Amino acid sequence: MDSDPEDVGVAPGTSLFPVAVNEDGSQGVFLIDPAGAEERFWLTGEGDSFFFRDFADVLGFLADAGSCEPRESLLA
Repeated sequence: MDSDPEDVGVAPGTSLFPVAVNEDGSQGVFLIDPAGAEERFWLTGEGDSFFFRDFADVLGFLADAGSCEPRESLLA
């Protein structure tokens, strides 16, 4: 994974749990430790970085990118 969670607003030291990561590690969905984060899921890869409140939103976005407007950063 080339993405640095801190670059998009994930607090340093925040636990990230892999939900799904492709074979070469270039794309993944991670569960963000809920402490202090409204967005719970991070989809990253191929230069993209999106945050979602729940896993259903992640799946909806993957099926139809126009189905929701995820945050691109947790930075205010």
